[in-house]
Amino acid sequence: MNQIALEKFLGNWALDVATCDYEQGDPPKFEYHHLWLDGDELIIDMNRTDSGGEVHNLSFRTKVDGTRQPFDAGPLADEISASLTKDNELCVSAYRTGQELMFAERCVSDDGQAMDVYQQVNLPDGTSPSNQATFRRAQ
Repeated sequence: MNQIALEKFLGNWALDVATCDYEQGDPPKFEYHHLWLDGDELIIDMNRTDSGGEVHNLSFRTKVDGTRQPFDAGPLADEISASLTKDNELCVSAYRTGQELMFAERCVSDDGQAMDVYQQVNLPDGTSPSNQATFRRAQ
Protein backbone atom coordinates (compact mmCIF):
# COMPACT_ATOMS: atom_id res chain seq x y z
CA MET A 1 0.00 0.00 0.00
CA ASN A 2 1.30 3.42 -0.95
CA GLN A 3 0.24 5.24 2.21
CA ILE A 4 1.43 8.63 0.94
CA ALA A 5 -0.78 8.39 -2.16
CA LEU A 6 -3.66 7.05 -0.06
CA GLU A 7 -3.50 9.92 2.45
CA LYS A 8 -5.15 12.38 0.04
CA PHE A 9 -8.33 10.24 0.20
CA LEU A 10 -8.48 10.16 3.99
CA GLY A 11 -10.86 12.42 5.84
CA ASN A 12 -14.45 13.56 5.58
CA TRP A 13 -16.28 14.12 2.32
CA ALA A 14 -19.76 15.58 1.73
CA LEU A 15 -21.70 15.01 -1.47
CA ASP A 16 -22.29 18.04 -3.68
CA VAL A 17 -25.84 17.02 -4.68
CA ALA A 18 -25.86 19.43 -7.63
CA THR A 19 -23.14 17.33 -9.33
CA CYS A 20 -25.08 14.03 -9.29
CA ASP A 21 -25.49 12.27 -12.63
CA TYR A 22 -27.30 9.00 -11.85
CA GLU A 23 -28.41 6.25 -14.23
CA GLN A 24 -29.46 3.96 -11.38
CA GLY A 25 -31.79 5.25 -8.68
CA ASP A 26 -32.40 8.80 -7.57
CA PRO A 27 -29.61 10.96 -6.16
CA PRO A 28 -29.65 11.11 -2.36
CA LYS A 29 -30.65 14.19 -0.41
CA PHE A 30 -27.40 13.89 1.57
CA GLU A 31 -24.34 11.64 1.57
CA TYR A 32 -21.22 11.73 3.68
CA HIS A 33 -18.10 9.54 3.47
CA HIS A 34 -15.40 9.17 6.11
CA LEU A 35 -12.23 7.39 4.92
CA TRP A 36 -9.60 6.43 7.48
CA LEU A 37 -6.89 3.88 8.19
CA ASP A 38 -6.85 1.22 10.89
CA GLY A 39 -3.42 -0.36 10.69
CA ASP A 40 -3.04 -1.64 7.13
CA GLU A 41 -6.76 -1.50 6.34
CA LEU A 42 -8.80 1.28 4.78
CA ILE A 43 -12.17 1.85 6.42
CA ILE A 44 -14.92 3.62 4.50
CA ASP A 45 -17.92 4.76 6.53
CA MET A 46 -20.86 6.05 4.48
CA ASN A 47 -23.99 7.78 5.68
CA ARG A 48 -26.71 8.82 3.26
CA THR A 49 -30.26 10.03 3.26
CA ASP A 50 -32.02 8.76 0.16
CA SER A 51 -34.50 10.72 -1.94
CA GLY A 52 -37.36 9.34 0.19
CA GLY A 53 -35.77 10.53 3.44
CA GLU A 54 -34.60 7.09 4.66
CA VAL A 55 -31.17 7.01 6.34
CA HIS A 56 -28.64 4.34 5.31
CA ASN A 57 -25.31 3.61 7.00
CA LEU A 58 -22.62 1.34 5.58
CA SER A 59 -19.12 0.67 6.79
CA PHE A 60 -16.52 -1.64 5.31
CA ARG A 61 -12.83 -2.30 5.56
CA THR A 62 -10.30 -3.68 3.14
CA LYS A 63 -6.60 -3.74 2.43
CA VAL A 64 -5.54 -1.52 -0.45
CA ASP A 65 -3.36 -4.08 -2.18
CA GLY A 66 -5.52 -5.34 -5.06
CA THR A 67 -6.20 -8.74 -3.51
CA ARG A 68 -9.71 -10.07 -3.07
CA GLN A 69 -10.73 -10.44 0.54
CA PRO A 70 -13.82 -11.97 2.15
CA PHE A 71 -16.67 -9.49 2.42
CA ASP A 72 -19.98 -10.23 4.10
CA ALA A 73 -22.58 -8.22 2.22
CA GLY A 74 -25.22 -10.94 2.21
CA PRO A 75 -26.54 -11.68 -1.26
CA LEU A 76 -24.86 -8.58 -2.71
CA ALA A 77 -21.18 -9.51 -2.43
CA ASP A 78 -18.83 -12.04 -0.87
CA GLU A 79 -15.45 -10.50 -1.79
CA ILE A 80 -13.97 -7.02 -2.02
CA SER A 81 -10.73 -5.59 -3.37
CA ALA A 82 -9.18 -2.14 -3.37
CA SER A 83 -6.18 -0.68 -5.15
CA LEU A 84 -4.52 2.58 -6.02
CA THR A 85 -4.30 2.50 -9.80
CA LYS A 86 -2.85 5.97 -10.18
CA ASP A 87 -1.47 8.49 -7.77
CA ASN A 88 -4.92 10.04 -7.44
CA GLU A 89 -7.30 7.12 -8.16
CA LEU A 90 -8.66 4.66 -5.59
CA CYS A 91 -10.64 1.72 -7.00
CA VAL A 92 -12.86 -0.59 -4.94
CA SER A 93 -14.61 -3.63 -6.46
CA ALA A 94 -17.20 -5.99 -5.00
CA TYR A 95 -17.64 -9.56 -6.22
CA ARG A 96 -20.20 -12.32 -5.82
CA THR A 97 -19.17 -15.91 -6.62
CA GLY A 98 -16.15 -14.66 -8.56
CA GLN A 99 -17.93 -12.10 -10.73
CA GLU A 100 -17.38 -8.38 -10.36
CA LEU A 101 -20.77 -6.86 -9.55
CA MET A 102 -19.78 -3.31 -8.67
CA PHE A 103 -16.84 -0.98 -8.79
CA ALA A 104 -16.23 2.54 -7.59
CA GLU A 105 -13.41 4.83 -8.62
CA ARG A 106 -12.50 7.81 -6.49
CA CYS A 107 -10.28 10.55 -7.91
CA VAL A 108 -9.07 13.48 -5.79
CA SER A 109 -8.47 16.89 -7.34
CA ASP A 110 -4.99 18.36 -7.43
CA ASP A 111 -5.84 20.76 -4.59
CA GLY A 112 -7.26 17.89 -2.48
CA GLN A 113 -10.60 19.62 -1.93
CA ALA A 114 -12.83 17.62 -4.32
CA MET A 115 -13.26 13.91 -4.92
CA ASP A 116 -15.05 12.64 -8.03
CA VAL A 117 -16.75 9.27 -7.54
CA TYR A 118 -17.78 7.04 -10.42
CA GLN A 119 -19.74 3.87 -9.59
CA GLN A 120 -20.89 1.14 -11.94
CA VAL A 121 -23.10 -1.86 -11.19
CA ASN A 122 -23.12 -4.95 -13.43
CA LEU A 123 -26.70 -6.24 -13.41
CA PRO A 124 -27.88 -9.78 -14.28
CA ASP A 125 -29.63 -8.50 -17.44
CA GLY A 126 -26.25 -7.43 -18.87
CA THR A 127 -26.71 -3.70 -18.34
CA SER A 128 -24.18 -1.64 -16.40
CA PRO A 129 -25.71 1.59 -15.13
CA SER A 130 -23.38 4.14 -13.59
CA ASN A 131 -23.62 7.00 -11.13
CA GLN A 132 -21.24 9.95 -10.91
CA ALA A 133 -20.92 12.73 -8.37
CA THR A 134 -18.44 15.04 -6.72
CA PHE A 135 -17.77 15.14 -2.99
CA ARG A 136 -16.23 18.15 -1.27
CA ARG A 137 -13.78 17.90 1.59
CA ALA A 138 -15.63 18.51 4.86
CA GLN A 139 -14.49 19.19 8.41
